Amino acid sequence: MEDMIVYRLGANCDLEEVEEGKTYLGWVQGFAPFGVFVQLNDRIKGLVHKSNVKMQHSERDQIIVRVIQIRSNGNIDLEEVTPTVYQTQNVMKKTTSVRIADIGKRIGRTVLIEGEIAQVKQTSGPTIFTIVDESGTGNAAAFIEAGVRAYPEIDLGDIVGLTGEVMQRNNQLQIEVASMTALDAEDVARVRERIDAALDERAEPADLPFLVESDILEALRPQMRQVAKEIRKAVLTARPIVLRHHADADGICAAAAVEQAVTALIRESGGDFDAEYFLFKRSPSKAPFYEIEDVTRDLDFALKDNARYGQKMPMILLMDNGSTDEDIPSLKVTRIYGLPVMVVDHHHPDESVDEYLIAHVNPYHVGGDYGLTAGMLGTEIARLVNPAVESQIRHLPAIAGAG
Repeated sequence: MEDMIVYRLGANCDLEEVEEGKTYLGWVQGFAPFGVFVQLNDRIKGLVHKSNVKMQHSERDQIIVRVIQIRSNGNIDLEEVTPTVYQTQNVMKKTTSVRIADIGKRIGRTVLIEGEIAQVKQTSGPTIFTIVDESGTGNAAAFIEAGVRAYPEIDLGDIVGLTGEVMQRNNQLQIEVASMTALDAEDVARVRERIDAALDERAEPADLPFLVESDILEALRPQMRQVAKEIRKAVLTARPIVLRHHADADGICAAAAVEQAVTALIRESGGDFDAEYFLFKRSPSKAPFYEIEDVTRDLDFALKDNARYGQKMPMILLMDNGSTDEDIPSLKVTRIYGLPVMVVDHHHPDESVDEYLIAHVNPYHVGGDYGLTAGMLGTEIARLVNPAVESQIRHLPAIAGAG
């Protein structure tokens, strides 16, 4: 025998979402000589006649009730039920979802957003949820009491539906959450497919000619576009990026070019005004490879940020290092924690590293050599990530080549 389904109404639900014969979770609102008043949410109240009360209750007690009748005047007749085993299912107000990119047109109005939770940050006041949909990234604030985690059942990566009023706080748009629920499997598949399709299109890099004519660069174009696309996808889904680079002129030029492109893209993508400071971290490596000391430090920051601020685990981008057997001990550690790693390097590569990488740009793979430096490669990748920064970085290949 299947468990009874007990429905929990969302905060914005009204009488339209209540159905006769269904069972709902509510709380005791008050008493009268003829029965018990029950709130199904803050908007909807019904009456359990005293003949249909099964247990003694106090105000605010949780109670499970079945809807006997919805009268023409809107009054709801209820009866108490006492199932020993049941499953709860959330009910959201029937409305059309709004894209995050369009909420600026709806300030002061209530909207429904469907998307993926990309970050959960607990402040001394509300809980701030960063949500990503097919159009962009936004923040939603939920408040129970100061410093207390709202909606603890909602986890990082969940596909949710949330309703709330669009407000403007400190010149930023924010949704004041009225209700939020994890979607069921069918809706998760629908929303996930929609987000993934749009994200794949939005993450596609610009189609640009390189700054110089080079057969080697053209041969590397597919791999460079792959790296650029993964970087753009990380930004669009609020995944942090850790950029590790060799601490010489070439490595610094490579990293500086990508940093300019990524931080500008983060600022454009929405979310927190200071998102660039916690979604992008650039760190030099003393050695020309990814040392255990480096990966340990990167993981320490990542795990703390995940625990404190509800951030996703980062993507690792190695520049001017990462191509040799010396990198493998650290790459094995990243695999343990499920961190995607990409390499942009011009040192002679060892094939053994590729099994640990999702993308690898190296001129030796296409018949080139170390003369095409990491700074040159990094500048071209940065242009693919964000063409708007070209004027700020086009000088870096010359410095990398001379350095």
